[in-house]
Amino acid sequence: MGAIFNARAVQRRRRALALSTAALKRLETLGVKARIVGSLAEGRFRHNSDVDYLIVDRAGISEQGIIKEIERCMRGFRFDVIFFEYLPDTIAPIFASAIRHDAPVIREA
Repeated sequence: MGAIFNARAVQRRRRALALSTAALKRLETLGVKARIVGSLAEGRFRHNSDVDYLIVDRAGISEQGIIKEIERCMRGFRFDVIFFEYLPDTIAPIFASAIRHDAPVIREA
């Protein structure tokens, strides 16, 4: 059973990488600064994982507008969106450190 879950995870991870890369490129063309965080970025992606987007700079685009752009690119793949500007002071430094040190957006391993 573990082998089946692992195979699904690898397959879903490949799809998540392709879709999220396209979404990041689309957001970049709009001037939005975004990163992938969470399990996909940290190499912990599993068969039931979703893709977590951190929006660092909205470039004047509404939250709903950004979500719709991501939704178009993700083609039904589950995702979450975190807007850096709304993070509580207790959590923001964790993300700020990764942004400041330009940590990899997506780990390719």
